Amino acid sequence: MKMTLVLAGIVSIALVLGCGKKSEENIVEKRIEQEAGSEEKMAISNDSVSVRAKNNELQMEADEKTMDLKQEGNVKKEQATPVNVTDVNFESEVLKSDIPVLVDFWAPWCRPCLLAAPVLEKIAQQYQGRLKVCKLNVDEARQTAMKYYIRSIPTLNIYKHGELVDQMIGVTPNYEFDLKKKIESHL
Repeated sequence: MKMTLVLAGIVSIALVLGCGKKSEENIVEKRIEQEAGSEEKMAISNDSVSVRAKNNELQMEADEKTMDLKQEGNVKKEQATPVNVTDVNFESEVLKSDIPVLVDFWAPWCRPCLLAAPVLEKIAQQYQGRLKVCKLNVDEARQTAMKYYIRSIPTLNIYKHGELVDQMIGVTPNYEFDLKKKIESHL
């Protein structure tokens, strides 16, 4: 009986030790596979980093060429933008202008005014040389706004030879079209 117990103990120990070695071997094999996989992942990752770096280089080159073209364009033709007018320079910029003037009475807190701004910039470019586009902040130039009875904004006044000839209040559904129609009638 003692012998059987001793043999059972030895077999148990052998099994435990044998299984432990297999587990260690499995762990080592898994680590090797993982390292190989991570090397592949690193290679793929390095390739994607290279692609991103190349894309960044190409984007930078494109941006530089775009800037060059814009600068060349600016040399040939100056970009027309609305002129900011105040109580101080309203007379010289608007009333004494040789060409018709569109004045946008606006305020920075006015949402419709902010919606109208890109249209006015476009108008300034399209009518460059034939129409001057000006912007007057009613919060900063109260005297002029009061003088022309501006009670609602945005209000667009068209001046010709120093005289108010037309007015448009608010932003209409066909704002750009309606504005161009008014402008064309005074050019």
